[in-house]
Amino acid sequence: MRRFLIVTLSALATLAPLAHAGQADPTVAELIEDLRHDDVRWNARDSVWAIMLLNEPPLDELHEALDSDDWQQRQLACDLLWRMYDKQGRRSRWYGNGREQPAWRSYSQGALTERMIEITIEGLEDDDSPYAPGDEGNLMLANAANGFVRLADHATAARDQLLEGLTSENYQQKFLCALALARGGVSSAANDVLPILLPHLADNDIREDAKWCTHAIFQLGDAALPALKQARLDSEDSQQRATLTLLILNLEGAPESLDEAESRRALNRVTKTTHDPTRSRPQDGSMWWLRELPK
Repeated sequence: MRRFLIVTLSALATLAPLAHAGQADPTVAELIEDLRHDDVRWNARDSVWAIMLLNEPPLDELHEALDSDDWQQRQLACDLLWRMYDKQGRRSRWYGNGREQPAWRSYSQGALTERMIEITIEGLEDDDSPYAPGDEGNLMLANAANGFVRLADHATAARDQLLEGLTSENYQQKFLCALALARGGVSSAANDVLPILLPHLADNDIREDAKWCTHAIFQLGDAALPALKQARLDSEDSQQRATLTLLILNLEGAPESLDEAESRRALNRVTKTTHDPTRSRPQDGSMWWLRELPK
């Protein structure tokens, strides 16, 4: 069964770069080709690092690779384009291996395209990344977690494709599309995403889903209130009712006294890491719980 797992690249940061002493530097075309799934262990990872150290970002070649027939090549090319485009990815020290980074890494490169959004949504599926069982060439790419954060930050631009993703037969993909629309504050999608997210507020065997959904739903604003109030009337789960009450109260206004604030704090049944899960954004790197979603 395919699984999702978040990993860090820190353990790989000191490994040798792609080009070895006495060997000619690979061409851009060769680096892009090595992003494909093949029998050469670690060449895709090394190519990713080498591409981020080129004198110029190969934007055209990477965009062309988004149409590859190879899933790994599409996903890695898309991840690279995002890392060149957004601030955090451009400056990521994992894609440097201790070497001096080119000047272009300090500035946004390229533009967000519909095809990038499509491939990012493709990567939200419960797939073989970063580890494929029995595959010695493991792909170190947390594409679902990274993709969710990116899409949530650009949810308005990705709205139509995310709405289409709500019909996916892959539950992780459908769930993350809904979560991205909610966290991105696309209030016009409230009635589309809440039927997917509200069940996760109930007590279940998934350890972090209620916390993440509570924060995301709050970003929908007043548009969520009618559905939240109806769900509270219908709910038979105490955790869900308490969380719905907290969401409704906080959407309707801030507490007016210390006693009222304390009573709202008591409604938090979903996390011990914050007093108010509606306003506290969960840490983006902690999405290990996705593997506990229904298949």
